[in-house]
Amino acid sequence: MAKYKIGQLSKTMGVSTHSIKHYEKFRLVHPHKDDTTNYRYYDLSQYARIIECRKFRNIGVPIKDISLLLNDSNNNEFNEILEDHISDLDSQIKTLLHQKKLAETLYNKSKYCDKYLNEWFIDIMPSIYFLKQSKNTDIIEDNHSFIDDINLIDYVPIVESILCINKDSFINNNITYSWGLGFTEENSYLINSTITKNNKFTRIESRKCFITYIKIQLPYIANGSLINTIKNILIKFPIKISSDILAFSIKKSNDNGVVYEYLKICIPIN
Repeated sequence: MAKYKIGQLSKTMGVSTHSIKHYEKFRLVHPHKDDTTNYRYYDLSQYARIIECRKFRNIGVPIKDISLLLNDSNNNEFNEILEDHISDLDSQIKTLLHQKKLAETLYNKSKYCDKYLNEWFIDIMPSIYFLKQSKNTDIIEDNHSFIDDINLIDYVPIVESILCINKDSFINNNITYSWGLGFTEENSYLINSTITKNNKFTRIESRKCFITYIKIQLPYIANGSLINTIKNILIKFPIKISSDILAFSIKKSNDNGVVYEYLKICIPIN
């Protein structure tokens, strides 16, 4: 019986020696050990085993399941393992399609922000459910992201980071604001159909807003740049604020070591 070293098997089959040794751990490849030289050798049957391993790896079957398929499964069990794998692939495809849709939404928001940066327009802001998580810089510990056994962080970017600035801040020059998480009413079903009933959420009603996109250097609260930007808008345009101002985080960029955030500013007006 012809015997081949691991290097010969690796070169002939186009599989790394590391992979072959990994296959051995799962009983997928069975070398013959020479007790005299302590070398391991492989006969022609192991070439066929490599092909079988690659056949299942190429369709995404986990190594442990390949071991079951090749070593421990009867015909019915073989079919059941592949059926379960197909079901897993369907689930992965569903997840990937959902992630693709979210990625496209983020990309479109980014391009829209680029297109209308520093422009302004009047539009209707949809109803939003807002979880207030800070009072200025002080965290509200009771309002953590776990709501009704659901972690809102798991639903970002459907759930968004929102800054809410009290409308009276621009009257008395005493700036008060809240950071938190929020989502539109139309997206609430993507999280949980009943989550909006939790009294920790503040419902911000749909309303007409003065909307603009800005690029601003961090930290824009501490350095006062965001407040000054909004003040300049209020000076330039004769608008009357009807309720608290919302700032939605779109993206961040690092320009030559300076970090900027792109924000969508919504100023409710009468």
